[in-house]
Amino acid sequence: MILPFLWSPNLYAQKAVDKEISLIYHKLGDKNQFAESDFNFLQNLKETDLLQSPDSVIYQYHYLIGSWLEENDGNLQERIYHVEKALNLIETRQIFPLGIGIFDIEYLWLCNAMANYYEELGDIDKAILQYERTLVRGEKFLYKESNANLRGVKSNCISSLGVLYAKKGYKREAINCFEKAFEISNIDYTPGATDTYFSLWSLCNYYKSEKDYEKSIFCWKRLIRFFEEHNAIYTKECASTYYFLGNTYGDAKDLDLSIESYKQAICIYQQVNASFEDMESTYGNLWCAYAKTGNTDGFNSIKSVLKQYYFSQNKIENFYRSLWAATTLLPCEKAEPFMNELLDNFSNLDISKQVNILTRLADESLDKEPSSSIMYCNKSIELINHEYKDDAPAWLYMLYQIRSLAYQKQNDLDSSIDDALCALEHFCKCNDASNITKQQLLFRITNLYLDNKNYANLIETEKELLPLTKDLYGEKSHEYVSNLTITAIIIIYNGKYNRAINTFNKLSVLILQIDGEKSINFASNLHNIGRAYMLKGENKSAITYLKEAQSLQLDIEGVINEKTNQYLNELGIYE
Repeated sequence: MILPFLWSPNLYAQKAVDKEISLIYHKLGDKNQFAESDFNFLQNLKETDLLQSPDSVIYQYHYLIGSWLEENDGNLQERIYHVEKALNLIETRQIFPLGIGIFDIEYLWLCNAMANYYEELGDIDKAILQYERTLVRGEKFLYKESNANLRGVKSNCISSLGVLYAKKGYKREAINCFEKAFEISNIDYTPGATDTYFSLWSLCNYYKSEKDYEKSIFCWKRLIRFFEEHNAIYTKECASTYYFLGNTYGDAKDLDLSIESYKQAICIYQQVNASFEDMESTYGNLWCAYAKTGNTDGFNSIKSVLKQYYFSQNKIENFYRSLWAATTLLPCEKAEPFMNELLDNFSNLDISKQVNILTRLADESLDKEPSSSIMYCNKSIELINHEYKDDAPAWLYMLYQIRSLAYQKQNDLDSSIDDALCALEHFCKCNDASNITKQQLLFRITNLYLDNKNYANLIETEKELLPLTKDLYGEKSHEYVSNLTITAIIIIYNGKYNRAINTFNKLSVLILQIDGEKSINFASNLHNIGRAYMLKGENKSAITYLKEAQSLQLDIEGVINEKTNQYLNELGIYE
């Protein structure tokens, strides 16, 4: 009698715990209720408290904690632990007969949850294996076509498997999964039941991600026909499908059909009295499509709609940010009035967008109005220096480069050189500074020095430029030949004629290897050798080279370089 007396309190306590766990489990199953107090009770239990519990109760304990953590985005490792425990109990202990009522769904949920966890951990292969295993293990009750819940779970499982196949690059398997999932679930469609056609939606997006726009468009249209067949054209789902169809047409560069799709989406949204928030992205994309086609009437009509909405919501800054984004897509000749509107409302834009607008205006004004280009650059540089304290090298590189070009067009070579050097300095501070762009900047600076007859600085720049060009393009390249030609010309201007002639002779060998004898580059080099001999005072050699250059120029281009004729005339040769 002593033994039962000693054990009975523990026995009663164990039964109380088991009963409470089962009560919570059935409450979740019957009423879909799971309170935080229930979870706290389960969390306070230790697994050692359940050693004497039936397997069914231990299963319920792990299933409930896993469900709560899943619903509330709990710790991933804890979720894995509890779901894996529950799944293992089902499959090894056979605590319930598989295929009975709600338990079918529980089993599939546990399987899918494990696959999702593997995916979240980045182990795609294990996730695929889990889904495939789920479909095989669950086939004994997944065949029940009369059960809509089971069809939905099976479809979701197959569709998720398709997503993973796509990530692995298994194209045929991914497509087959999406098609099979849609075949299973679409018969349960009712308006708003997105799960029933989500796999077809996934297939549309898959083709789009593969840049197979023709098939993606076909699938979006197929989905629209599906809505038509179910009298569900006037639904938000159908409207959003037209929206995505418009996006795909846009990616395929068919802007006219993209515009028509967006307009159809808006029309349906309005028919179902959707909120403006539902339509906002469609209006925005339609605005951008009008901009890309240069349709200013359409552009203005959307601008009016969005302006009215944003101003009514006191979201003025949002409007001008959107106007900025759309205006950047307009052709230059049609963007000016909208750029001016943005300039008038600068305070509603952040600094980066202000700089972007000014930089674009500076670039667009460069050819026709270099003075305006300089003004926009000045304003933009002022904004950057005030806001970023010179810590925006990519912007400053671009702006100094544009301003340098504008000064060059005004023949202000000193200012152009100063800005080109500033552009080079800021470019070298950029994290992604490439040697090719640096070489191009240095080459431009050498030409500016040459035009400005600044030979001392030209020599120093060439010392950096020539080896960089050789490293990038090789000795047998037009880029290297161009730079070596400038070096030889500098040597002439410094009065070192023999050294210049030797350099030009080296160039002759390179040009013959690259372009051959019948080339304008070879003719130009002969002209330069003749000029060097002329300055050295060796007129006979000068005439020989200049006449050979003259003959090649006439043979290749049909005309003679004016400078070649001038030098020959100065040497007393008239033809």
